[in-house]
Amino acid sequence: QYDAAIAGYEKALAMELSEDARVKALVNLAQAHNSKMEWEKALALLEKAQALRPEDASIRYLKGDTFFRGELMGDAIRSYTEAIELRPQDPVMYSGRASAYMKMKRYQDALKDCDEAIRLNPNSGPLVAKRGDLHHMWGNYEEALRDYAGALRIDPNQADVYNNRAELQKTHRRWDLALPDYNKAVELDASDADTLSNRALCHLDLGNWREAIADLEHLLTLTPDDAEPRSNLAFALAASRDAAVRDGKRAITIATKACELPQWKNVKHIDVLAMAHAETGDFDQALATLDRTEGLTASGVSAEGVKSRRALYQKKQPFRATPASDLTAVARKTNEVTAWLSAGQTAMQQDQMDRAAEMFRKVLQMPAKPDEKALAHSSLAMIRMSCGDSKSALAACAEAIKLEPDEPLHYRIRAKMLTALGEDQKAQADLNTITRLESGKK
Repeated sequence: QYDAAIAGYEKALAMELSEDARVKALVNLAQAHNSKMEWEKALALLEKAQALRPEDASIRYLKGDTFFRGELMGDAIRSYTEAIELRPQDPVMYSGRASAYMKMKRYQDALKDCDEAIRLNPNSGPLVAKRGDLHHMWGNYEEALRDYAGALRIDPNQADVYNNRAELQKTHRRWDLALPDYNKAVELDASDADTLSNRALCHLDLGNWREAIADLEHLLTLTPDDAEPRSNLAFALAASRDAAVRDGKRAITIATKACELPQWKNVKHIDVLAMAHAETGDFDQALATLDRTEGLTASGVSAEGVKSRRALYQKKQPFRATPASDLTAVARKTNEVTAWLSAGQTAMQQDQMDRAAEMFRKVLQMPAKPDEKALAHSSLAMIRMSCGDSKSALAACAEAIKLEPDEPLHYRIRAKMLTALGEDQKAQADLNTITRLESGKK
């Protein structure tokens, strides 16, 4: 209906109008174009409105919003600042600029604007929640929790705040604390697909396979054309450790549809389909399915994970997923370096790269032996390379070699990376070092 609205406002603007009516029509027409993501048209109309009302802060604020939605953060900040100068006692203006600062990761500036907005309106749950989101992005766990709790004291019916607090807890691997907040968020807004998806993933992390499947089934009714929930549902049906919920044939049907939606260009979905074939015992088809990932850019799955599953299928073994909470619980219970290293390696095999990286970083913070820290660095290097961050991957390899210069493994990992980057001479130098080290050991 936006086209009809645009036609109506354009017709009105062609008529003789009072200044107030013309400004209103220009603003409404701009907002209609915004809804269609036609930023340049919207900005041109707001410029005309601003020319008629140069002292109207709301027009400059709308320009800021338009720049923000168009991903032009510098221009957005400039427009929000102009709005603030015209209306310095309006907390909404500071909130808008804080959003732009957050997008640019200028967290200190964003915090100042959030604080000022809350000072002007201390009883606004959304404003306090926004500061919680800022602390969440900034990595300030305790401060984020404090603000989320404060926002919910002001208004306990904010589903998005419960969801965001749950996401914060999940980021810190506190799934047991995240789940009640997801439950409350879904209770308040059962139609929000993002929240339902987040809860389903939390159930998977906890190993609550039946609950995850129930959420994903519901999610398919809300987003029938979204491949991601289909892939996650197929994953649970194919790779669950609970034999009672596994259903390989159904997983094949669901995963095939997930692959078809992005035209067989998503490595993760193809990987899940291979899991489903392996669950039915058709390992040849599982391997053939994995072959379809050749030449595709991995997204949401690592090359190492796919490789490890290929090895399983070659040995006629299906893949079984280990819940993230189990991996973490073992390491936390023992608090031993070897346990964290083992859990990190297992997480890598499960394609849980963020969790694996967290575990290896934990090792680097512990009083570990040089060889243990070197292994953590090399493992982080592989994770970073799988994410396309070659610079930090090579830096991690260098740290591993510095700590354990006589271990061929670290040179082998770096040589593989250098070859992938086309640095053949440097890679050969590492291979020569490996030969020298291994011949010396003999």
